[in-house]
Amino acid sequence: MNNFRVIDGVEMKPDEIEGYFKKLDSTNIFKGYYVVSRDGMHVASKSYNNINTDTFSAMSAVILGAAETIFSMVKDKVKVIELKGVDNIFFVVSTDDRSLFIAVSNSKKEKEALDLLLKTFSK
Repeated sequence: MNNFRVIDGVEMKPDEIEGYFKKLDSTNIFKGYYVVSRDGMHVASKSYNNINTDTFSAMSAVILGAAETIFSMVKDKVKVIELKGVDNIFFVVSTDDRSLFIAVSNSKKEKEALDLLLKTFSK
C-alpha cells in the first residue's frame, strides 16, 4: 500500500485491506482503491491520479451519509454507490459498520467491476 493509517474503530485490518488490494489488482479492472472510515478519515489507499486522499475521504463519507439517509426513508440499506463520469467510475462500497471501500475503474468496465466488488464484499 502506498498510504496507510491505523484508525481506531475501523473494522478492516491492514492484512485484510492488503489482501483486497492484491486481489483486485490482479484483475486489471481497477485504477485505484481507498479505504475510508465512515466519519471521513483516510485509512488506506492505492491512489489514482494523485488524488488528495484527505479531501477525497471526507467527501466519500458525505456521499455515503446522504445515500444512507435517502435509503433509510424507504427502509433499505446502501450496498454500493456508483459515481459515473465520462471516462471513470467510482464505486463506494459499504463494507461494514465503520468503513467503506472505494474503487476507481474505467467506465467501459463498469459491469465487470461492479460484479467483482459485489462478490468480494458480499456478506
